Amino acid sequence: PVVTLVGKRHGERLGLTLLSRFGTPETIAYSNEEYIAAVARLAENAEWAADLKRRICSLHRTSPVWDAVAQVVGVESAYRQMLAVTQSTTSNR
Repeated sequence: PVVTLVGKRHGERLGLTLLSRFGTPETIAYSNEEYIAAVARLAENAEWAADLKRRICSLHRTSPVWDAVAQVVGVESAYRQMLAVTQSTTSNR
């Protein structure tokens, strides 16, 4: 399990996205104080850390984030749509 501190830039918000999808919102901090508290809890509370790890592993098996086939199908579909738009634009010239 990891803790993330949410910021304003993309790289500072990626952890928010991933941890939200992994079902561990309690490891998302919106302030320095929340970050320190979550890290301390993770370090001091082995039972909580183990529960988070179990939840992440369980979600790993069922989450669309880790469904490589669905991800590829989605990207291929987007490419087909872009190609169709490009071909339609080109044929109208």
